[in-house]
Amino acid sequence: MKKTKQIKRKLSLLFITAILTLCAGFLLVGCGTDPVLKVKDVNKGAYAVDFNDCPDGVKCYASFESTADTIIDVSDKELTFEAMVKKNTAATVNGTIFSRLDTATGAALYVKDNEPKFAMRVMFGTVGTLPTPTASYIVGAGSASNLVQNEWTHIAGVIANTAHTHTTGSTCSATIMAETPHLDIYVDGKFKDCNTTWGASGDTATGPQFADNPGSNKAFIGKIEDNSTSGTCIGTLGEDTTCNYIGNTTPYIEQRTKLNAVIDELRLWTTARTASQILECYNRELGLGGTCNRGDSNLAVYFRMNEGTGSLATDWSGNGYLASFFYLSGTDELSWENTFWVAGNGVTGAD
Repeated sequence: MKKTKQIKRKLSLLFITAILTLCAGFLLVGCGTDPVLKVKDVNKGAYAVDFNDCPDGVKCYASFESTADTIIDVSDKELTFEAMVKKNTAATVNGTIFSRLDTATGAALYVKDNEPKFAMRVMFGTVGTLPTPTASYIVGAGSASNLVQNEWTHIAGVIANTAHTHTTGSTCSATIMAETPHLDIYVDGKFKDCNTTWGASGDTATGPQFADNPGSNKAFIGKIEDNSTSGTCIGTLGEDTTCNYIGNTTPYIEQRTKLNAVIDELRLWTTARTASQILECYNRELGLGGTCNRGDSNLAVYFRMNEGTGSLATDWSGNGYLASFFYLSGTDELSWENTFWVAGNGVTGAD
């Protein structure tokens, strides 16, 4: 009789243990994030997206959005944008990699004449009846960090609200590094330069400032938000291929819709990743736990780009975004799928 009771107790304990293990596993998946609608994460291997494969040669991109959230609200906070980029042709690379940016406000990671760059934009009031003026603040990695054909390059743009020290660069000084906030840029895990976030001509700010939030809840891969159809860069966001950078010399953003490069491992954090964190994680996928933790509550968006097929990319941050790839044919926005999936940067296998 005693033996029968002991067996029953053991079975009960095993059953309870199994239930608790399943529950713990479920909780771990969502660790560090608010409850969200779960989307199946597809991981078929080390894939990436080739924007040179755009069907019409000019206008291909991906977008993701939410009707009401603060996860990709970039205003008044530290930010880190990260991406792996490969120049896969002899042509000069120009274009936006990853953006939460419109004609007036936000932040973006991009490439101009092969040089990695990071920019933010802020509003600074109105002038009579004219549209609200804005100012661009930009940091570039320098020509020594230009993209090299057939080599992967990791780029990280940071809005940092902490004073720090690094080797000074072309726009970087100890004074700027002490500003809170200021801009930093890293290439392959190494700090390259910094820049101020105030003092542009006409800007009424009296000290360093953060980016302002764009008007919509959209974010983009391969372009910035652009509702214009004029095809000009003056006073508006043009779609024309001569508009290929975020301009330093005018109060307007200029950008090329097509990013003529391959991209992989896109991450947007609502915190400033430190130099040691960027160096440790730039060439590996984010897993669960440790420094390179995709369960971090500050990781807003994370696209591994490992789907390998279709026209969608899933968000591994746990926040439930889904990026849809499109190309424009005339005025039609068509699904862009399958042909653009190419070999990625070789990093795969994290949980």
